[in-house]
Parts: sequence; C-alpha cells; structure tokens
Amino acid sequence: MRGRLKHFDGDVFYPTSFYPLEHAAWHAMFRRCYNPRYTGYQHYGGRGIQVSSAWRDFYCFVRDVGRKPSREYSLDRIDPDGHYERGNTRWASPKEQARNRRDNRKLTIFGQTRLLVEWAEITGLRPNTIADRVAANWHMADWLRPLVRRGA
Repeated sequence: MRGRLKHFDGDVFYPTSFYPLEHAAWHAMFRRCYNPRYTGYQHYGGRGIQVSSAWRDFYCFVRDVGRKPSREYSLDRIDPDGHYERGNTRWASPKEQARNRRDNRKLTIFGQTRLLVEWAEITGLRPNTIADRVAANWHMADWLRPLVRRGA
C-alpha cells in the first residue's frame, strides 16, 4: 500500500510518493516516539513525547507543517519538551536545531537572556571564554568584555 495512498488537493490527487522527504521524516517521527527499539527512543517516547493524533494521517501532517524546504532541514519541536503537534513543530536548519537543544546553556545578562553561543557571536568572544569567566565568578559586567592583549 506504501506509495499508493492518495491525497486530494484541489483538483489533483497526489500519492505519498509525491512527498518522499516529508514521508520519511513523518515515519521517523513515529518511530522515535513509539518504538522502544529505535535509536534515540529514550529522548522522545521514553520522555513521554507523543505525536498529535491528527498526524496519524500523513496529509494532515503535511498540511500543518508544510513541505520540507530542502534536504538539509529536519523536524524540530519549538518547545523541546512539547509534543509533535501543530504549532510546536517546524522544519529547521541544522543551526536552528543546534540552538533548540535542551542542554544548551543560557545566560541572563542585565535582564537579557540568550544562548551562550549567541552572546559569543555578538561579542566576538569564544563561548568557552565567556563560560570560563562565569565559572570563575567574574562580575557580570565583565563577562562580555573584549580580551585585552598585553603588549599589543
């Protein structure tokens, strides 16, 4: 039956094979959440992450999330602790995916919260430099100061 299901879109019926990238991602999403033997299950289904019941229908999933922009994109949950559902699932670039991990470090400096890597991009400092300053109990005002080179 695979590849033979039809979807009505206006005046045209499309088989699932018309959406190969989306179908592969949809299938992997279900495996992550419902197959305990699947690699990574402990990070999804093992934590209680579920898939919207409406998305058991592949075409409802495509309708809600849209077409995959390119091969580089993958499914991402906006709230990493939330379910795969409308409003919490998107196609994300590798950079967006990396910044949406549960283990990313966030720093609040003078009331503004950003990822450590974002503070590094803004200041031109290496992330490790900022993290080392925080760990060494530097004053918050000095966390983002540029490096001073002696003898330069």
